[in-house]
Formats: sequence, C-alpha cells, structure tokens
Amino acid sequence: MIYGPKLSRDRYAGYYKWFAYGQFLIHLLGVPAASGSNFIIRREAYLESGGFDAALACNEDSELAWRVKRAGFTAHFTFDLVVYAKDHRRVERGRTKKTLHSLARCAALYFGLIPDKWRGRDWGYWRGYDSDTEFRNGN
Repeated sequence: MIYGPKLSRDRYAGYYKWFAYGQFLIHLLGVPAASGSNFIIRREAYLESGGFDAALACNEDSELAWRVKRAGFTAHFTFDLVVYAKDHRRVERGRTKKTLHSLARCAALYFGLIPDKWRGRDWGYWRGYDSDTEFRNGN
C-alpha cells in the first residue's frame, strides 16, 4: 500500500499541509494514516485483509489500512503522491472540530474501543447536510 497527502491549492492550504505532516508523523510511529482519497493498494492485500468494512459510516479507509499492515503487508507514505482537495465542507465547519473528530474516531477504531453496534454511526461526520447533493451542486 502506498499513500500520500491530500493538499489544497486554494482555501485552507496551511491546514492541509499541517494535516499531512501529522499523517507522516503517525506513519513514522508505525501506524498507517491513510486516507481513501489518496491511497493505492494491491488487490492481493485488499482481498487478504478483508476489504472495506461496509458497517463503518466513515474512516473505513483508515481502518482498512491498519488491517492491511496487520496482515503483514507494507505501507509506504510519500509526499510525492499528492491529491488536491476541492471539497472543504468539513474543514469549513471548523478545523479543530474536524481534526479532533478524525483523531478521536481513528484512535477508538484502531484500539478496538467502538462497540459493534456503534460502528455505523459517524459521530456527526456528515451531520447538517446531504453530502451527495451538496457536492454535486458545488458546495
């Protein structure tokens, strides 16, 4: 698996850059901090690790990356593999809120602290708007 940062060429460029350095730091600690918007995984690793957990409402990409690594596959982070965000809805709702949500939920998932009955809840990740409709309308 290879993954890289999601940056921005317009609004919130500093936030995305800071978040990318956080991903890299977590990677150096031995935990893949992959985002589904920017990772490549071999078919063999995907299948052997069980693929995406369809029960998860969000963070399914990060959770898959951890299972891939635990299954014995390697994970590489590179700043050379970059995608650029255009959808800033979650950041616009608050950088601190978005960051704390990501850290808390990912830590709880990583350490197995979320009961099965709560895995499908997003903890407010998409609350307040219809994500598909707003994205298609350019919001």
